[in-house]
Amino acid sequence: MTSTVPTLPAGLSEADLHAGIAGEPSWRSALRAAGFTYFQAHGLPTRRMEAWKYTDISALLKRDWTPVAAPTTALTSLKGLVPDSAQECLVLCGGAPVYGLTRSLRQGGVVISPTPFENDAWAFDNAVELDGIAALTAAVATRGFHIRIAANTELAEPIWVVHAPCTTAGWLPSLNTVHVGRHAKAMVIEVFLGDSADQSVQTPLSLVRVEDGAQLEHVRLQVVGNSAGWLGFSAVNVARDATFRSFVFQGGGTIGRDTLHTKVGGTGAHVDMTALYMPKNGQLLDHHTTLDHAVPDCTSNQYYKGVIGENGAGVFNGRIVVRQAAQRTAAEQLNKNLLLTRTSQVDAKPQLEIFADDVKCTHGATVGQLDAEELFYLQSRAIPTEVARRMLTVGFATDILERLGSEQVQAYVTDLVESRFAADTAAGE
Repeated sequence: MTSTVPTLPAGLSEADLHAGIAGEPSWRSALRAAGFTYFQAHGLPTRRMEAWKYTDISALLKRDWTPVAAPTTALTSLKGLVPDSAQECLVLCGGAPVYGLTRSLRQGGVVISPTPFENDAWAFDNAVELDGIAALTAAVATRGFHIRIAANTELAEPIWVVHAPCTTAGWLPSLNTVHVGRHAKAMVIEVFLGDSADQSVQTPLSLVRVEDGAQLEHVRLQVVGNSAGWLGFSAVNVARDATFRSFVFQGGGTIGRDTLHTKVGGTGAHVDMTALYMPKNGQLLDHHTTLDHAVPDCTSNQYYKGVIGENGAGVFNGRIVVRQAAQRTAAEQLNKNLLLTRTSQVDAKPQLEIFADDVKCTHGATVGQLDAEELFYLQSRAIPTEVARRMLTVGFATDILERLGSEQVQAYVTDLVESRFAADTAAGE
């Protein structure tokens, strides 16, 4: 496979990457240098790498990977794009703030900044298993958002972060951090929007730390333009007695991949990871997860679902590691896939790696079609075939959506799901 080596931003040299950019925290400079060193050693992903076996990004790598210097958006209003009731909303384009669309951000105990915080050295420790794309993003990114939630703060409203579609094609690397203090509670929702003109390649890298006794629900909704590329990477560390809940929806992009590495690093911690992906019309949507149980007495649940439309391809590659010290771990992993047509395709690879002897772990994957008897039953009740297929398709995803901790977000994602296959669930086999 031939690929185009991404171009460094104008005015940024390899020496800058190792030395760091003036004014940035020392941990950020160290991460920048480490990312570039990793990239130099390993290069860009190819299908010869096991982690990328089912996901060919060679078409994306042939695009212009010059980072967009000054991204702009044509959005003038968020009406209809996020709930009107979303009071706390940060809007970005290519990682750069769009202040004219940003709402409120006045909840007490929260600090949001476009530049990294000085004493977030934990973020460097999080980034220990980056792939080639994430490592290069760590080296090059100069934009992103950084959220800090003070200890003992319980947010009444979710924080929405809207990534607006950019009007210029190119590479959009961004580095983001979320730090939830001890015994704090918060919900952060990221929405990646796009349109038919979007030719960008977005590579958001998110580093997340949930401190002792804290609770974070992190929702990522990827609905970029169908010609765009989206290669997201998140590295999460969950401390003692903390709870981390993740929900990911993927419906956009010609190629979309969400990589989520979660380390259960404190006893008594709990992790819930759920996702729904709905590719069609030549899209490839991939979920690659690593859930690392490093300490004893922790629990986790992972539940991923795919609804694969005509000429769509889905990938689930889920790995749970239970280390020798992680006795009394209880971990469940399940991946279910619904193929809507004969041209739908999915590759599912659930994995367990257990090095402890006192554990309770399960994993599995299923692939199937709409139930013929259920479809016939609805048709026999005078429900048109296309309506019946849509009802069953939406129903397949219902239990995933019910796991969301906010009715506002449930309604928002339900609208995404119901509209996703409204035009083509009638296609059948």
